[in-house]
Amino acid sequence: MVTTSINMSPGTRAAVAALAVMLGIAQRDVIIELLKRLMRDVNRRLGGFTGVRYQPALKEGEWYPFCIRFKKEEYEFYTDLRKICKLTVSYLVAIAVQEYMLEILGSNRKRVINYIFPRDCALSIRVVDQVRCWQFYWGKPPPLARARPPEKRIR
Repeated sequence: MVTTSINMSPGTRAAVAALAVMLGIAQRDVIIELLKRLMRDVNRRLGGFTGVRYQPALKEGEWYPFCIRFKKEEYEFYTDLRKICKLTVSYLVAIAVQEYMLEILGSNRKRVINYIFPRDCALSIRVVDQVRCWQFYWGKPPPLARARPPEKRIR
């Protein structure tokens, strides 16, 4: 498990705590469920060629630091999500609370939240005309191309 912390505004913190109580699950599980929904719609949040963006500023002392433990594969997944969206994980959680809180309440109140991350995650690189192309695969990647063409048989 990887331990890290995220910063939450008072509103985000209260929403996560309330969801946890209403659903009868840990706050960590609420955050995971929210981020899963954000990943589902990741195409709406692609960051482009910008720097990483942070949450709107609050006065010092108003942030709530929340310590969270991710499984190794979860941590890699959310690190990739952060890189692709160009938003901090803290900001991604705040966005997910705003956009998916009601969805979780409406559809998951009676359901056991069971999140299973894809075991098949891969990272590959290829060079095209001296440009490095990185590819992230979340799920089973397609079959890899042969490293070199088959040899010609001379005899």
